[in-house]
Amino acid sequence: MRQEETAVIPVPTADRVTAEYICPKIRDSIPADEKACSPVPEPEFSAFRKNTETSPCLLLETVETGKGKSRMEQLSGNAFIWDLDGTLLYSYDVITESLADAMREKGLKPDLPQILLKVKRESVMAFSLSGGSAESFMKLYRQKCAERNNRITLTEGAVETLESLKKAGARHFVYTHRGQSTEEILQRLGIESCFEEIVTHENGFAPKPAPDGVLYLMEKYGLDPERTYYVGDRKLDVLCAKNAGIKSILFLEEGSCVEPTGLEDCIVHKLTELAGKESSCGRAP
Repeated sequence: MRQEETAVIPVPTADRVTAEYICPKIRDSIPADEKACSPVPEPEFSAFRKNTETSPCLLLETVETGKGKSRMEQLSGNAFIWDLDGTLLYSYDVITESLADAMREKGLKPDLPQILLKVKRESVMAFSLSGGSAESFMKLYRQKCAERNNRITLTEGAVETLESLKKAGARHFVYTHRGQSTEEILQRLGIESCFEEIVTHENGFAPKPAPDGVLYLMEKYGLDPERTYYVGDRKLDVLCAKNAGIKSILFLEEGSCVEPTGLEDCIVHKLTELAGKESSCGRAP
C-alpha cells in the first residue's frame, strides 16, 4: 500500500500560531489533531499591534486636512481597486477547508493552520503539490469551493465603506484571483452594482503581484496613479500596487497573521476607516 504523502508547506517554525489566534472564526472547523501547537507568545503580537496601530492613513489625512474642500471634492476622482478574499469578502474558512479537502483526495495530509498561513502570506496559487498536476489540483480545489461559496459573507463594514466612498465621488473596481464564481457571489451579497468593472482570473492576466490586471484598468478608464488605491490584505496586494505605480492600502484586521511590508502607503484595521457610513448602493447580506 502506498504510504500517505504529507504536503510540504514551508512556514518558519516561529510563525506557527494557534488556530484560535490566526483566525478565530474558523477554529471550530479545525480538528484538534490538525491544529498548530507552537503558539507565538502574546507579547510579540502585542508589539506588532502597537506598531501597526500607529501607521497613518495618508488618504484619510488628505481628506481631513483638505484646506476647506468638502469631503466630496477631496474624493471625487479617486479610484479604489479592491481585492476580494480577505478584504471585501470573508472567505478564508471556505478557501482553507476546500484546499484541505482537495489535498485529502490527492492522498495528502493537510495542516489547516499552515494552509491558512500560506494562503494569507502568499496565495492559493502558491500551492505546489508533488505527485500530481497543479492544474488538476486547482480544478479540484475550485470544485470544492463551489460547494461552499454560499457560506461566503461580506467583511464587516464593506457595504458602508463602498457606499460612502461612491457617494462622495470615488470610483470602484475589482481585481481578484477569484474566477467564475465572482459575479455570482457579488450579486448574492448585493454589491456588484458598486463596481464599474470586475477583473477576475477569467480575464487571463498574470497573477498578482504582476500588475497586468491593474494596468488594464488604469489604461481603460484613464485613472490617475496618484489618486488610485489598491486595497488588499496581503503582501502580494501591496506589491501589485507598487508594481503598477499606484497607492497601496493594506487591510489588517485584528489578529491578522500578515505583517506590514513597509511599502504600503497606509494601513487600516477596519474598512470603515476609509470612509464614513453614509449609504447609496447595494444592500447588506
